[in-house]
Amino acid sequence: MLQLNLDELFRGIVPFKRLRAFSFKMTRDAEYHPSDDIEQSILERMEEGLKQRFKADPVRLVYDKKMPDEMLVFLSEKLDLNRFDSLVAGGRYRNTRDFAKFPNYRRAVLEHPRQPALLHPKFYRFDNVFDAVRSSDILLYYPYHRFAHFTEFVRQAAYDPNVTRIAICIYRVAPHSRILHSLTDAVQNGKHVTVMVELQARFDEEANIEWAKELTEAGVHVSFGIHGLKVHSKLVLVHRREGITERRYAVIGTGNFHEGTAQVYTDFSLFTCDNAITADVDNVFNYLEQPYRQTKFRELMVAPVTMRQRLTDYIEYEIEQAQQGRPAAIFIKVNNLVDDSLIEREQAGKRKTKKSRLLRSQTAIYRYFKRRSHDYERE
Repeated sequence: MLQLNLDELFRGIVPFKRLRAFSFKMTRDAEYHPSDDIEQSILERMEEGLKQRFKADPVRLVYDKKMPDEMLVFLSEKLDLNRFDSLVAGGRYRNTRDFAKFPNYRRAVLEHPRQPALLHPKFYRFDNVFDAVRSSDILLYYPYHRFAHFTEFVRQAAYDPNVTRIAICIYRVAPHSRILHSLTDAVQNGKHVTVMVELQARFDEEANIEWAKELTEAGVHVSFGIHGLKVHSKLVLVHRREGITERRYAVIGTGNFHEGTAQVYTDFSLFTCDNAITADVDNVFNYLEQPYRQTKFRELMVAPVTMRQRLTDYIEYEIEQAQQGRPAAIFIKVNNLVDDSLIEREQAGKRKTKKSRLLRSQTAIYRYFKRRSHDYERE
């Protein structure tokens, strides 16, 4: 819009014959280095470290490829960029993710019809979420299932008089998170609430710092995980009195507890009250509070304690199955995989699995023709 109206913006302000505009986007180094001052709290150190980003060195310049060379040289000099830095030529527009929110001016043909998220039948068959989960485990698949099932789980836990404790790990949450507001309500209702806030959630550090302050003021027990490790777990644990016993309910997810992104990102969310699984979830929260104590996990793969070894064991098992001519396969769904040793083992497993499939197919073909030749001899 600005490019189309440059003449109107600058007429009468500066003399010109013709105006042209070219967009560019500069990226600064996003890493930050909090101080080790023991007199500062972890929140103070994080806030101080984040301020470094405003003065960090430029590391990349993405620019309109039609930009004149002299303008590009001028920008590079002013930003102190050299040939070793990343200079990327592109189109006229930089923030392509904004297209996801581009308005539709009443032309339905320009977009796919919206698909409403589904209610899971097991939830609305029962009076409350705890009865539903107790009847059987429930697996949701966002965004095809409603994320409201999860927010309702937290809301009911906050108001249920039989619930005594709630613990949750948060990485990214919505700006006006109904989940965290429910947790502050839970404190007012006399429940013990623990929230593990990951302060190193990239580009959400400031928001998480503010949430940590707000939750602390509301009486929530806020922890920040283990120094030097980023907690990426998406866990909720609820303790609920049922008769003379106390049952644990857990939610284990692959995506953030974020009402906004849950409408777009595909993620799984498992609701369970299985004793073995919920015991492991309980141990995860204990481990985050007391990492110096030895903790065993039987059902969950927890990094950096058991995940690497468990994954390696699974890969080795598939390799053995392939070597013995049995069905074997490896499927891994991740955002990114950079662990060299796991990549090497997984690739080795794929090669041996493919070789096993080839041998099995060759054997099947041999047996087929042998059987056919035997039939011809009988004929």
